[in-house]
Formats: sequence, C-alpha cells, structure tokens
Amino acid sequence: MNARFQRVATRAGTYLNEILSEHHQLRSSVPFNHRHSEHLAAAGFGYPNLHQYLKAANARIERCQGYYVPNSAMIKERMAALRYPAAIVEKCCAVFQRAVSNDADNAAYALHDGLLDERTHDEGAANHDTLKDFLKQDVLREESALWKTLAKFGIDENGDTEQNLTVTIDLPPDFPSQKHFEKVVDVPFSVVYDLDQGEDPEALFYRTNRQLGLRGNLRLQPSGKRGWAYPTLRLNETPFIDHRSPAEQRGEYPVHQGPDFDDDEFDRGTATGRAGAQPSAQASLAFLAGWVLDANGMNGSGHMSTGRIDEAFRGAWDNAKTLDMLSKHQAFDLAANACRYLASNRIRRALEELIQENAADDGGW
Repeated sequence: MNARFQRVATRAGTYLNEILSEHHQLRSSVPFNHRHSEHLAAAGFGYPNLHQYLKAANARIERCQGYYVPNSAMIKERMAALRYPAAIVEKCCAVFQRAVSNDADNAAYALHDGLLDERTHDEGAANHDTLKDFLKQDVLREESALWKTLAKFGIDENGDTEQNLTVTIDLPPDFPSQKHFEKVVDVPFSVVYDLDQGEDPEALFYRTNRQLGLRGNLRLQPSGKRGWAYPTLRLNETPFIDHRSPAEQRGEYPVHQGPDFDDDEFDRGTATGRAGAQPSAQASLAFLAGWVLDANGMNGSGHMSTGRIDEAFRGAWDNAKTLDMLSKHQAFDLAANACRYLASNRIRRALEELIQENAADDGGW
C-alpha cells in the first residue's frame, strides 16, 4: 500500500476515534475497525471502496500527492454503509481533510469539497482563492527556478527581495471545476520586481515605479481522480518589463549601508533586553543598540520586522534615555541607528522621515 496513503489512513483513524470519544453515548453502537479509516480515505480521494483505490495506486494513477478536492458525498455514503450513525458521518469529511493536510512532509493538501460548476459555489470560490495563494507560495519557494533566474539578473534571494516582488497568478476563473479533473492545467503567472526596492511608496501604489517583469507557467498534472500534483514551473528569462539602469543591467544594484554594528553583539543586546537585565557600563554601542530596542518589554525588533516603525523608534528612544552614560543627543542617535540597523529597503524612507520629524520636534538638531 502507498506509504502516503497509509499515513493518511492512520491519521484518519486517530481523528475518527477522537470524534467517537466525544460522542461516547454512540460509541457502543459503532462497529469501529481500523480498516474503516482506509475506506474513509479511499472515498475522500473519489473511490467507492478500498479495492478500487489500491487498483489505481498500483497503476500509479493515484499518488496521494498535491492538491485535492474531497468527495464528501462518497465519504458519507461509504461510512453510512459501514453503519456509522449520521452524527458521526457528517464529520467524516472534516476527518479526511485533516488527515490529508496534516502530513509532516506536506505531501498533500485537502481543499473544501466544492467546485465552481456545482451548487456548492461558495466553497468552490474559496478553493479558487486558496489555490491562488498556494500557487504564489509555489512560485516563491526556496528551490523555485524563479530565484535562479533572478540571480542571473544580479538579484539575490533574501527577505528584502521577496518583499519587493509582486506575483500574479492567472488561475482560470472556473478552476477547480468538474471539467478539470484528470486533466493537465496550465496556469500563467507573472512576477514583477520593484527596482526602487520599496523606497517610493507613492510610485509603488500607482505602479509608476521602475520594474523588472518576468512571465512563466505553472503546470498542474493530475494526481488521481480529484487532485493535481504540486506544480512544475517554467519561466521565460526574457523580461516583458525592463526598466533597469545601465548599472543594474550589469548586476550592480544600490546597496544601502546601515550602521556598522557587530551582529553578535547586537543580538546579545536584544537578548539581554528581553531578559530584563541591564547593560554594563562597558557595553559596546552595538550591544546597547540591540538592548534599547527590546528592553522593558518594548519588542522593537519585532515591530521593525512588521513595519511598525513608530512604535519601534519611540520605544528605543525611551529606553535610550534611561542610560546614564549617554547625553540627550547620543540617546536619540542610538535609538535612530538601532532602528536603521533592522530597516528593510521598503521602510527605510519612512523611517528616515520619522527620525527627522522627531529630531525637529526635540530641538532641531
């Protein structure tokens, strides 16, 4: 038996037992057998019995891998035939969804039981949106060909790069529907990189920013009667939008230099701040920068990562003011540089404006 299917069936049995425990008054009337979870899983994948599923698995038609639309009607029919009460039968589709989706190696994911050409339109629409999100993640995954292609343009794979990418998935408007089962589905997509690296929010909003755009295709191969394997990706390496400067065409992109702090010292400072300890009089500037961000429950490093720069800066400044070894101006500069050290390109301009506003309010220096 397929190892992935066996893991799904095992988890289905565990979850089914949990439901039976919740309905202890019905448990004595349920003829539970561990093979029932295999029948439940087979029905979810669209097979009327375990024998039919195994036949398809042996023929390598069913691989228990990728995105699946459960067959709740078949699950209910099968579990009712096994003499489970209606109150349990109604919950068996949810059992299947959890059993498929909770695999540690993410081999498969069960969507809602809904198609866009059936009466369960709302659930079909939810599947459409969910698949769009998942396909975006497939484009951006670490081993994706996207990063190898961007590297050829001199664009490195890192958090800032991903922040500056816009992925658009052109999923067929009626997907998933009955007509797509057991068919290859090609999904065009585009990726646009913001060459201004988020420094001009207004241009980004109106899409007048400088861009590098690539187009590609995601191919969804059938993975059984009601599913598709995770997509393979092909990318056209000739940009359909190319606003690069001559320097950028040579792979030379602007690099913003933040404060020259020692990473380890900075991290030790944040850890000390979170622990509620005070810095020593001999602490380095890098240590103090980390400390002012996270001391006294401020969580400035977390705020910087989520773009809440106002909270991060004001918290760091309040903490810097408590350090007796610093003058008023030194405390301000320390808070500013602590935030600059963690600022991504996307929030750098807004951070500098915030720093300048506060400098003016506090005396114009």
